[in-house]
Amino acid sequence: MVRSLLISSQKLVKSISRHTVVPANNLKRQNPIINSTRLKIFYSATAINTTTKKSQPLPRPLPEIKNNTTQYVIFGIIGVSFWVGAIIASFNYQRLNSSTVQGSLFNLKYHPKALELLGKNINFTSGLPWIKGSINHLKGKVDFQYTVKGDKGKGTVHFRSIRDLHDREWKITEFTLTTEDGIIVPLNLDESLLNSLK
Repeated sequence: MVRSLLISSQKLVKSISRHTVVPANNLKRQNPIINSTRLKIFYSATAINTTTKKSQPLPRPLPEIKNNTTQYVIFGIIGVSFWVGAIIASFNYQRLNSSTVQGSLFNLKYHPKALELLGKNINFTSGLPWIKGSINHLKGKVDFQYTVKGDKGKGTVHFRSIRDLHDREWKITEFTLTTEDGIIVPLNLDESLLNSLK
């Protein structure tokens, strides 16, 4: 009877050992090659799934740089022309307002021959007349001309004067009126006109 009990107990132990669940950590320890292979496959699949390609923008053509050289040249010419014109206008304004020009016009307005040829209301032909020539008191040379008009016609006044180097006195060498018909009229010299040069 004892022998039968031993045999039954051995069978029970074998059946229990067959149905016993082995922990996962024991499996890893028992099968390291299988477990490492599984991990490599898992990580490689995860890397493939998680890696996404970044979309790169399409290259755009570079903007064309406009050549503005022509515009710069045009603006430069306009600026220089304006600057030169302003300087010329300022010099003409100085000549217009000089006492010599104003004195010559005053003498012309009341000259009998000028009134006969040009009529009354003798004055400059425009509000901003152009005084051609130069007035240089330092060098002792005055030579200018301008156009005038009256009720009867138009004419050109020419005035020239120099300063004597010896006595330092001004001498009028020419003071004439030339009409549109080509008539040249010598104008009388007035002391007030000589005084305007001093």
